[in-house]
Amino acid sequence: MEKTMNLILSISFLSFIAFFAVASWLCAPPEVLTDENRKISKLPRLSKKNLLAFPQAFEAYFNDRLFSRSELVKTRNLFRFKFWDLSDAPNILVGKNGWLYFLGETGSILTAPEKPYTQAELEQWKNVLSGRARYFEQQRRKYVFVVAPNKQSIYPEYFPLFTAKRTRLDQLSSYLGQYPDVPFINLKDPLIGNKNEGNCLYFKTDTHWNELGAFIADRYIASLLSASIPGIQPIAFSGAKISKETFSAGDCTKLMGLFGWVKESAPLVKLADKNVKPAFSKGTGYATEISTFSQAVKKGQGLRAVVFHDSFGEQIKPYLSAHFSRAAYQLRQADLAVDLDLVAAENPDLVIQEVVERHVVQLVPYPVHDWRHEILDALKTQSTSGHGQEWLCVLPHTNEVNSLRLQEVLRSPHCNVTASNCRQWTDAGVQVSFDPKTAEYFRWYVTKTGAQETSIGNSGKLADKESQRALSQLSDYVQNSGRFEVVKQIKLFDQSEVTLWKLRTL
Repeated sequence: MEKTMNLILSISFLSFIAFFAVASWLCAPPEVLTDENRKISKLPRLSKKNLLAFPQAFEAYFNDRLFSRSELVKTRNLFRFKFWDLSDAPNILVGKNGWLYFLGETGSILTAPEKPYTQAELEQWKNVLSGRARYFEQQRRKYVFVVAPNKQSIYPEYFPLFTAKRTRLDQLSSYLGQYPDVPFINLKDPLIGNKNEGNCLYFKTDTHWNELGAFIADRYIASLLSASIPGIQPIAFSGAKISKETFSAGDCTKLMGLFGWVKESAPLVKLADKNVKPAFSKGTGYATEISTFSQAVKKGQGLRAVVFHDSFGEQIKPYLSAHFSRAAYQLRQADLAVDLDLVAAENPDLVIQEVVERHVVQLVPYPVHDWRHEILDALKTQSTSGHGQEWLCVLPHTNEVNSLRLQEVLRSPHCNVTASNCRQWTDAGVQVSFDPKTAEYFRWYVTKTGAQETSIGNSGKLADKESQRALSQLSDYVQNSGRFEVVKQIKLFDQSEVTLWKLRTL
């Protein structure tokens, strides 16, 4: 009897393996694994150079083509989530009662203790925001900076980690509240004041606020703006019908490999007034999306707006747009700058900038015309048009001084210089190499001195000491070899200095 059972188990096990092997061979796999947002692994070639790496590469190739791989992975992840409150995504934390929390792009930003703002940083915030307000006021426009709170700031009771009683956002909001001329709106208190057990304001399985949270946020913004812009009035609660819907598209569940498998009941806000339903279209030029009203005249009296936003702005668009005859939206992730070209093109009455808390507390804003615009102006004054496309290498990789931020400004049609950097993102980490001939491929360089470099959420942290030494050699070559000359030096608020260098002509 025992031998028979062992034989049956062996045959069943082999049949199970054979089934998946045959099915994987017969069924063509997808080119892109949508759940993981990446392309499928290719069959590696066996050679002397990759002899040691071949087994791991072949395993990745085989796993990506396993029959029903997505369903098997989801089933495993679902068991770990439902029974052990575990997440396979390093930047998703499972909280109490099934609440999921996004921990930032690197998975550590929102778990590390926050250092308080320095006095210089607080003053920089005040000076920049009040300066932007005065800048736009001269153009007869209003400007307002809006902070969308982190999910754990509104629902800390389900967050399993320690949360500070006073965060950087609390410190910043308290400081700026002393200055009436600073156009700063913190949505934390109004959202906390309106949350209740019946209706959640944030999705349980997504990092963003839901429709009800966005609706309440819009009402608060509109109530503050109505004092200075009479055409803007909050949408009445009586004009909104709140119902429930099944939601299964949370971004947290997608990162966990459970997209569509974990459902929740979320509030749905339906506006009864047909006069507050804007039409959206794809933007042109610098705008990513445009909202307009078909009516010739509406309650907004022809008001126009430009809105810079991150992903939190997506839910609030239908309500925010209801206050304007035309609103132009630009998606700007993790950036505290404003695009003056879009403002000039749209000629708005109001400029709104919405940024999520996790990005606000990592960055310090610069004036409307910041170091990047000074570099752009310097590049425009140089005779570079005859050289065709040119490249600029940004050596530092700090929260404020990096190639990504400079790229935003160098999109100007009157500039033929493209910003890049010397970092190579590899499986082993971020690496840098140095060679004098290769270094002179870049006609322009940007260096930064006088302050310690802090990489953006570890995304630019160098992988090894060789890369650190190569970066130092490259920086020394630019500044001391005599092959490059100083074009512009710009002092930042923290007294550090950004320098623009140009390759000398032979």
